[in-house]
Amino acid sequence: MLEYVYDDESDVPEGLENRTNEAIADSMSKSDAGDFAALNLQAGYHKSHHWDEEARHVTRLGEESQTVYLARWESGELKPWVDQGYYSWDLSSVRVNYKQLKSCAPLADAELTKQLAQLKAEEKRFDEENFVLPLIQTDGVWLGAGLDEKNKTVKTEYNEKIGLKLTFL
Repeated sequence: MLEYVYDDESDVPEGLENRTNEAIADSMSKSDAGDFAALNLQAGYHKSHHWDEEARHVTRLGEESQTVYLARWESGELKPWVDQGYYSWDLSSVRVNYKQLKSCAPLADAELTKQLAQLKAEEKRFDEENFVLPLIQTDGVWLGAGLDEKNKTVKTEYNEKIGLKLTFL
């Protein structure tokens, strides 16, 4: 059995053939799933034919993700990140690991809080599994704040080229 561990060319011991084949199949399946869901980083974020906005993708094998809708807070208005008509909110969405970012952090700005509540009431897509993340431009950078699964603050930064960056405090 030790020979097989260190020598890829030796035969698998008879009693381990089934488990070996199962492990190889599992590894190949996970690799294929990752290849299918992977973004082409050189192309940046854009719509792709194999991404289904209704599907629940995992960010790590076995970990659940959720949709976060990015909104700009500009001139006293909460707007979708991408303002392109009927599909603006869909085009302004990103998927994140639920454990790392589960909700928006409490907001200090009363007007922003009011507009966010109004938006949630008007748009049925914003529910327990999806939320709006308001981003405020500060020194040319779009910043926001969320909470992780343990209700600890997560600093967020959005950049159109690299996407959503999370910093755990």
